[in-house]
Amino acid sequence: MVRTSRRVFLAGAACCAVPRLAAAQPLTHLTLATAPLDSGITPIVAQRAGFYRRYGLDVDVQMMNSGAAASAAIVGGALQIAGTSLMGLIAAHLKGIPFQLVTPAAVYQTEKPSDVLLVLKDSPIHTGADLNGKTIASPALGDLLSTTTMAWIDQNGGDSKTVHQVELPPAATLPALQAGRIDAAAMSEPRASDAVNAGYARVLGKPYDVIGTRFLISGYFALPDVIGANRDAIVRLAHAHHDANVFANAHQDQTAPWLAEVARIDVATVLRGRRATFAETLNPASIQPVIDAAARLKVIDHSFDARDIISPVVLNLRFI
Repeated sequence: MVRTSRRVFLAGAACCAVPRLAAAQPLTHLTLATAPLDSGITPIVAQRAGFYRRYGLDVDVQMMNSGAAASAAIVGGALQIAGTSLMGLIAAHLKGIPFQLVTPAAVYQTEKPSDVLLVLKDSPIHTGADLNGKTIASPALGDLLSTTTMAWIDQNGGDSKTVHQVELPPAATLPALQAGRIDAAAMSEPRASDAVNAGYARVLGKPYDVIGTRFLISGYFALPDVIGANRDAIVRLAHAHHDANVFANAHQDQTAPWLAEVARIDVATVLRGRRATFAETLNPASIQPVIDAAARLKVIDHSFDARDIISPVVLNLRFI
């Protein structure tokens, strides 16, 4: 886990000229984990642009590559809030784990896909059928990207039951593809565009299109007892993340160095890539298609109301 730099945080807060609370006013401390990906940058923006402080929060933002590890830390009490793929939250709900969304993160848009299925530029693989018997890497097994990748294969002439999936961290994926240890990779931005722009890989497909053209793909969650014990702080967190998402959508050049640092890649790579788009409200209508698709694809036993995985504390919040 890597904690964000205090020096960079202070510099970011100053450059954005965000009003600060009076020094004498105490800040509420929260612990939160996010992934070192563009889709996980909401807390980084909230911290470095000063939105947490604006809403009276002192948030310890930690980097975690594994959604499963973050979920375990939430259950074990080591963390209060964590980022997750929406599919991870859906699966947990049906297992009786009462995780609840408190803020949205990235949204998928088919015209700006933040996650794609890549193969080497000169690969003989051109269809889903060509992936039969092959090995595919995903950042996390069982998450939304790996699940829809399997569905994309089935919808494009292949048989996902013959495919072997492996979990690889983002930094290790392209080297594994180039070395021939895997045949294809589900990759997120900015690494996906960098691999394509550098001439190493090409896009085989857009797995998320099996669900729809626009929907929520990730968010931040907590356990109900944590939310209840920190109700006011969670509401303030929701406002801070709303402001951060609005800022991230409007200031991609300014957030590029922050993403580069936490993802441990150069800024030029970020600037060449297709940046994530973030939800500015937590809307059940943007979540329901994912739940319904998961049931349709038999990833889960049955569908359910999206409101069941949203905390009532934030369900009807309105933002100026």
